[in-house]
Order: sequence, then structure tokens, then C-alpha cells
Amino acid sequence: MAKKIAVGVVALLLCLSPAASAQDFPSEAAVRILEKQISMPANASPLDDYDRYYAFQEIEGRPIVVGVLRLRDGAEVVGSATATTIPNAYVTTLEALPVAADGGCAVVTVYFDAQTERLLPVYQRDEVATFVTAVCNGLG
Repeated sequence: MAKKIAVGVVALLLCLSPAASAQDFPSEAAVRILEKQISMPANASPLDDYDRYYAFQEIEGRPIVVGVLRLRDGAEVVGSATATTIPNAYVTTLEALPVAADGGCAVVTVYFDAQTERLLPVYQRDEVATFVTAVCNGLG
């Protein structure tokens, strides 16, 4: 009897807890469009060497896909959902994106405007200040 009650309580909690819907995550189509536009920074490895994590963030009222590309090390972000037909690409929440803590190009960041379907320029301060569409999170 206790087992049935415990299962019932868990089922009730799952029904009551807010579940993520498909609109909470970037679509697989958006990820495909975004990835076709990425030009990796000069010091970065090829795109296929990275685990890629994507999440929505509203910026000035626009849906922006934030992409955090992490050089593959076998670890997976907890709570991420695989974009099933895209190898090594995941959709997740903004809070679950990997945190950059490297000194080079082990982590690369991109921003994609979901309405215009274009990568957004990011200010990069190197020897010469420039705008790029993918930026290494370190300076090494």
C-alpha cells in the first residue's frame, strides 16, 4: 500500500510541477540554420569538436538563441535535452548552459536572432576591436 501511495504522490508532483514545453527551447530547425552560419574563431577547433548547447534568452523583447560551444570532454550539462538528430547539439535552459572558465577557445559563444535567423555580431577586443559572430571566451 505504501508503495502505491508513494508512486501516486510522485505522479501528482510531476503533474503539478511546471514542465518545459517545446517553445521553451530552440527548435532543431533553428539550431541547423544557426550552425550553418557559424564561422569559428581563428584559434578555435572545428565546430564538430565541440558539444554545442543552445538556450533562449529574451533580449530587448526579441527571442535570442544563446549558444555555448564547449570543446568535447565527455561531460554533459545536467538537465539538457539532446537535439536528437543533430550529433553533439543540445537544447537546454539559460540557467543550465555551461559556464566558461577557460583561457582560450575551449568555450565559444554565439548569439542568434530567432526572428531574423541571423547570427548577431559580438564585440571582440583583441589587438584591433572588431565585431565577429563567434567569440572565444578566453584570451589564450
